[in-house]
Amino acid sequence: LSTYGLLKDLPRKTLTNLVYQLVDAGLLERTPGDRPMLKLNALSWEVMRGRRAVTLLQAKESKSKRTRIEEESWHDVDEALFESLRKLRREIAAERAMPAYVILHDATLRELASVRPTTVEALRYIRGFGERKLTDFGTRVIECINSHR
Repeated sequence: LSTYGLLKDLPRKTLTNLVYQLVDAGLLERTPGDRPMLKLNALSWEVMRGRRAVTLLQAKESKSKRTRIEEESWHDVDEALFESLRKLRREIAAERAMPAYVILHDATLRELASVRPTTVEALRYIRGFGERKLTDFGTRVIECINSHR
């Protein structure tokens, strides 16, 4: 079907909201029981044939606000550098088949993007960097920071 997967990019909450609106308007029917299914009815077919118009409400998107602590943790952070470091972290994680947060935590990336160390030796003073991480990918992190300048 040309419509298969048409709504795959919608968040689950938005899609659920739309389905409930269609059920409440009588445009879809829900079967009873433990595992209800949706099915089309006569009104559904009128909509599909263009004989009936449907107006659905879109839920208002909430703006996520940063907490005071989050705001303070972003103070003096170069956000473009932070994004570059996140990209590098994803690459390293993919190479090692590990989750990205295991490589470096976001707080460490923010500190790197704020302090902007220029040598591997300076990385020793960044929280989250031990000897192993310094030897494994410290040079790549410094290269990323220096190429951003």
